[in-house]
Amino acid sequence: MEQTFNLFYTFDKILDKIKKPVYLTAIGFIYISYFLIFFGLFYINKKYIDIFSNFLLTFVCLFLILRFHPFRKHELREFDSTIIFGSAVLLLTNAGLTNIIANDISNVITNIKTI
Repeated sequence: MEQTFNLFYTFDKILDKIKKPVYLTAIGFIYISYFLIFFGLFYINKKYIDIFSNFLLTFVCLFLILRFHPFRKHELREFDSTIIFGSAVLLLTNAGLTNIIANDISNVITNIKTI
């Protein structure tokens, strides 16, 4: 039991040091990707969008589970509320934008085939 506690403590310390730069870089990359894909400046196969969406959902869920699991007392640290809010917005936009982008790509492919 003591080893498990030390493992969680070490994991929390590592997350506290890297969470802000990793989070800001990942969010920036994701939103720039969405912008480029949505406005047609960059094309990605629908299959890869689905893979990216599933990876993103899995990553956010695993991060939140590991960081805020119910098996210990929590103390919200600086930037935790930003991560929680950003994760919720990301999950919401990912669910909505992925469907919109997939439908747009399907429509473009259908229109190209009919021409």
